[in-house]
Amino acid sequence: MRRSAASSLVSLSRPFRFNLSHRAVFCTNLRSAVCEISFSAMAPKRAAPFKAGTLPKRKRNMMTIADKMKLLDILKEGRTFATVARHFSVNESTVRYIKKYEANIRKTAVIPFNKSAKRVVTARNTTIICMEAALDTHASIYLSIYLSIYLSIYLSIYLSLSLSLSLSIYIYIYIYIYIYIYIVPYIH
Repeated sequence: MRRSAASSLVSLSRPFRFNLSHRAVFCTNLRSAVCEISFSAMAPKRAAPFKAGTLPKRKRNMMTIADKMKLLDILKEGRTFATVARHFSVNESTVRYIKKYEANIRKTAVIPFNKSAKRVVTARNTTIICMEAALDTHASIYLSIYLSIYLSIYLSIYLSLSLSLSLSIYIYIYIYIYIYIYIVPYIH
């Protein structure tokens, strides 16, 4: 006698177990969508490797621009790539690579910047670079000179127009407080 489809939907009184490709599956009814699956645990064959974050990554050993300039000067004297490589304890291919980009390295060395830099920067207009360097180093001086001239002109005009001396003293105090609170922190 065949079982009807309705009988397969009836919950079982106790869960049943069957093996499915080395997995034990426990179900509570015949059409259960969610089954509790337990995997059989096997012993590891070998020890686990180190975790990824335990050992620090090896840093790249790069020469500074100044060292590259020394290397290029030694090559210009007529020494071979092998002797220069042994002197700087680098590979001969590294020396050839530095020689290949000699023009870019020399242009970078001319630019006024941090001499301990290690990467070659793109060449720019030297006039603009010198102007930017001057503005960076002397910006606070230019700003303080501008402010002192502006304030002296402003105060002289105000004092020539003011009627009472006591009022002008209060204005002086107010302007100096304003300068030290709002302008001086941006000078440095």
